[in-house]
Amino acid sequence: MGPYGDRLIKAKKEQDEKMTITTLVEVRYSDLILPSNAEVKEALKEIEIAKANRIIVPPDQRIAQLAHMVNNKICSDILFDVQGRLIYAHKIVFAVQSPDFFQKIENQKLIKIEGYNSETFLSMLHFLYTGTFTAAPEYWNEILSLSVNYQLHNLEVTVKSKLSNQALPNVCSFDTEISNLIGNEKFSDIKFGVDGHVIPAHKLVVVAQSEHFRKMFAGSFRESQDNTIKIFDCTPEIFIEVLRFIYTGECEINEVNCFGVLEQANFFQLTRLTAMCEIFWYQHINAENAANVLEFATHFNASQLKQFALEYIFKNVHAVTESNSWKELDIDIISSVLIASVERAK
Repeated sequence: MGPYGDRLIKAKKEQDEKMTITTLVEVRYSDLILPSNAEVKEALKEIEIAKANRIIVPPDQRIAQLAHMVNNKICSDILFDVQGRLIYAHKIVFAVQSPDFFQKIENQKLIKIEGYNSETFLSMLHFLYTGTFTAAPEYWNEILSLSVNYQLHNLEVTVKSKLSNQALPNVCSFDTEISNLIGNEKFSDIKFGVDGHVIPAHKLVVVAQSEHFRKMFAGSFRESQDNTIKIFDCTPEIFIEVLRFIYTGECEINEVNCFGVLEQANFFQLTRLTAMCEIFWYQHINAENAANVLEFATHFNASQLKQFALEYIFKNVHAVTESNSWKELDIDIISSVLIASVERAK
């Protein structure tokens, strides 16, 4: 066809594409096929089933919780006067992070800090508590001076790295150091009495990570004369695992201790540990233990696990109802299963 014909073909193709893009098709609402009420209800039920078959474990918030303890009155045992501003702190942080400085302040209640502004001091505390350096650049040189004067080695090498634009070093943070002291008398300032055993702990750590203890120590609670808090209906082995979670974010959960750990997680308001217990039974539920799982999930407010256990029972109703655990199940829980089944079938 020659160049002219080629141009015609190209022009027509471009026109067709333009018409395809810009042409609007008039659609009447009467032409649309809308889902029926029954179809909508079925879709919503499928969504609920999908949600019930998924357990979500919240992220580890230990560092963020420790950050909230900076300049916090709760359990504070030392006060710094920085340019007339009073700043609350906890001696255990210095004991773990700077033993030399701790020896100087161990027996003091109020220390006056000269030559540094309060923002610099707070940036220093934030690093000691969390292991993260978030200070604005204009404070770096002053923080370096403060870290040298108070023998805060980890902070010193971190600031020097920032000033020289080098990669930040791996330093031992407070949460890492304190995790080596689970159940250890060293620096402990609180004790738990568990089934005749005394387990030492560190008040700052349990308060930072447990809403139960935050409320306890923020209120009018007073420990006994020997500074011991009694823990009931728990074994020392299970309580040590709960402490391990509080200190490290990890917990050894197995079929023997899971229900006991779940009970303590509910009592101490440890949402993430509750979810970890839920995940364990998500992976280990069967026809024989499903009724027990539902019972404990109901009793200890493990809502995700409760929905999952209900769905498992609905799918395996014949096998579950023939199990010994089902036959021993409380009548109120059996009634709740029947009601849930009826509601689901509507």
